[in-house]
Amino acid sequence: MASEGIANDYSSVRCFHDHEPWPTGLASEGDLTEAYHGIKNFIVHPDSTVTRPAMELVPPNAEFVNGVASKDVMVDEKINLWARIYVPEAILTTERKLPVILYFHGGGFVCLSVHSRMIHDYCESVCRNTNVIIFSVEYRKAPDYRLPTQYEDAFKGLRFLQSQAFLLQTLQDGAENAAQSDTSLQKAESEPWLTSHADFSRIYYMGDSAGGNLVHHLSVKAAFEDIRPLKVRGQILVQPGVGGATRTAAELCWALEKSISLRAIDLFWDLALPVGAGRNHWACHVVPRLQELMEMKVALPDTLLVMGGRDPLQDWQQLFYETQKQSCTKIQLLKYEEAIHGFNMYPTNEWTSPFLKQLEDLPRMPQAGILCDTLFLGFNFKLNLGYALEHQQHHSGKGVCLAGLSLISIKHSVAPVQLPLLPLGLAVAGIKLPALVDQDMQNVIVCMMPGHVRVPPSPSTSSRHDHHQDCPFSSAGPDLTSSNEVTIRNSRSME
Repeated sequence: MASEGIANDYSSVRCFHDHEPWPTGLASEGDLTEAYHGIKNFIVHPDSTVTRPAMELVPPNAEFVNGVASKDVMVDEKINLWARIYVPEAILTTERKLPVILYFHGGGFVCLSVHSRMIHDYCESVCRNTNVIIFSVEYRKAPDYRLPTQYEDAFKGLRFLQSQAFLLQTLQDGAENAAQSDTSLQKAESEPWLTSHADFSRIYYMGDSAGGNLVHHLSVKAAFEDIRPLKVRGQILVQPGVGGATRTAAELCWALEKSISLRAIDLFWDLALPVGAGRNHWACHVVPRLQELMEMKVALPDTLLVMGGRDPLQDWQQLFYETQKQSCTKIQLLKYEEAIHGFNMYPTNEWTSPFLKQLEDLPRMPQAGILCDTLFLGFNFKLNLGYALEHQQHHSGKGVCLAGLSLISIKHSVAPVQLPLLPLGLAVAGIKLPALVDQDMQNVIVCMMPGHVRVPPSPSTSSRHDHHQDCPFSSAGPDLTSSNEVTIRNSRSME
């Protein structure tokens, strides 16, 4: 699907609404709009105000429960902007500070909340599985506050983290540089859960659906702002809510998908975009701005884009990926072939556990970012092989050049790499490869020069499935150097 003409044909979106009311069979008396958009107990009134479904709201846990503690903090009292911090129990047993995920939930900019049960449980799950700190921002909701209000709230969340990093740096370095800094940073109050445990040199953005859209626009804005001393290492866009003013094949194919219907998508955009704006608005149709950034040679944080094969938005996400591939931004596409929109919100969904495994190695690689330096996106193969893409980054400030190399890890759980690395000869499956090992022999990294080097599949599993249990990439084994697209068709291959 090409981008030409997408921004001009808004009529094709509207004509879809000439169809009959939504065939959900769920409409109840007093909720006539449900028969149209397919969202239970969500009512749109004639004045465009909404009645949202009742949600179970969950308070924070000041003590550790199931390995995670949480607390609420005020980000901007004037607009009642707040966030919930999640910390893993690992902080009690380690002196090492942990990466921070700045997280934004989904809900079409209209529904859900940081303290709704679904979002709270999901953040706890990510925190527990990755041993990272989650900073989940309760941005304001449409239609009471329309875009770009939510982008402003997202940036305020980032500024809050920056203020905490500044306070910590001031304590460590003295106050001599404070006078030269933003006065708003100087006035911030210290939040001990962050200043004591957060590694502000390892910040990641992460968002689901509408939250993925938020993350993208946040990273664009932050690219032109001074956010020091924060260091953003990457962004994780999970089925981001992007679109445009043309119907795509996926939108029509999955129009009746129960996880999110096409009319629900249309409804959310109508409620979230500025009054009178069409789907060619820059908040929704992000490709033109991406192309401008390409011309300006502006790189966004290294990106992991997650897609689902049953998501009506996947064609727009694919266009986002294809555009970013042409830029100086490093991006990897991870697609779960049968996943619905929002699959990762449901603990029992067959794709949720495999997805969480992708994030497990996030905190274990210090001073690294997604697809840059030496971070591994571990796929936990039965062969115990992690996987990282070919990249063109130098290990910043360490004098070790890894440019042009592809990396895999021999350990099931990748240990932190302690530089300097020592050269080592190593053979994997009979293939002799140069390698690096840390001084304590805790981690081995195989370094392969660009080319088509494959790790042979395990003989014990090669005949069990068309797609090997040991590797979800292809039946021939993982191509470790030639692709940055991963499609997973069977969740059992990730066990």
